[in-house]
Amino acid sequence: LEAEKERADDENENLLQAFEETEKARKENDLKKQEQELLKKEREKRKNKVKKDLDDHKEVLDRRLDNYKSILREKFETEKSILDQQADDTISELRREVEDIQVDLSSKEDIIVQINKLQENESEL
Repeated sequence: LEAEKERADDENENLLQAFEETEKARKENDLKKQEQELLKKEREKRKNKVKKDLDDHKEVLDRRLDNYKSILREKFETEKSILDQQADDTISELRREVEDIQVDLSSKEDIIVQINKLQENESEL
């Protein structure tokens, strides 16, 4: 009876030890899963932070680009206005010169006509 009791105690001890090892392994496995989940959450947090930082930088760069475009557009419009005015002034000046040349030519034609009349009158005499 004593031997049976010892065998039963040994068997119970072995079962208890196996149960404790199983529980220990299960707890370690649970801890590893929790650790992996925490690492995954941390990576996700860092990823989201980097994404947010990139989005913020993109917004800043987009605003700077819009400002630069606006400045360039303003400079272009100013220079275009100046060039348009210069072109108008040049055209007006050229028109005046053409008119002066036409008046000068008209005067010269009148003089030629008068000379021709004088020559005709002279030849008649």
